Amino acid sequence: MTNIKNELISHSNLYVWTQINFAYHPNKIEGSKLSKDQTIRIFETNDLTMGSDDALETQNHFRLFDYMLKTVNEPLSKEMMIQMNMILKEII
Repeated sequence: MTNIKNELISHSNLYVWTQINFAYHPNKIEGSKLSKDQTIRIFETNDLTMGSDDALETQNHFRLFDYMLKTVNEPLSKEMMIQMNMILKEII
């Protein structure tokens, strides 16, 4: 698993691609109204001026992905899953 983390971190284009696509596509399946360009803008600037729950969920998705990279070598636990859900559903 460490290889995945190192690859993503060392290749910034791969990291950005993964962040954007792993946020955009699942959110779109769940009914998000954000375009891919809006998703990119949120990733690049943390711009939440769209004022929608979709924008906040997208930003939280980016934060969750970073948390997952940070904890990739830790065994999955109940506490970790609770933390992941809290990150995803956090209202800033």
